[in-house]
Amino acid sequence: MDTFELLFLGNTKIIFEGQAVSLSLPTEKGRMQILAHHQPMLASVTLGESFIFSAANELHVTHGTGIVSIETGRVVVLVLEAHFPDKLTREHIQEAKRKASEMLEKTKTPGRKEKAMRSFRRALLDEAVLSKRHK
Repeated sequence: MDTFELLFLGNTKIIFEGQAVSLSLPTEKGRMQILAHHQPMLASVTLGESFIFSAANELHVTHGTGIVSIETGRVVVLVLEAHFPDKLTREHIQEAKRKASEMLEKTKTPGRKEKAMRSFRRALLDEAVLSKRHK
């Protein structure tokens, strides 16, 4: 089975570093599947859930926006606010939604409103992923 070197980075931590068989992630053009020998390119990563498959395991990661760089034999993903869904709790998600709602109500500047909207969308994504996993 062919593999490629993958470095998947959240803004505060390394999510995955090693050999991967495939990577599936959301982009502006739709879901992208990356395998060994993929054509080199850059793409924008959107808010969503990515799936990393290695010879040993499968990882699911929810994340904010970012970028993916595909080079010969190496893929680097940089995203905001990456989490493993199995580490999320309903309490954590509800608190994130509450804080984002408060920020939306109180703020007047467009930049702060956009940040609050991103936080709220992120909490909704985490809630949907957590609900899907607990069915």
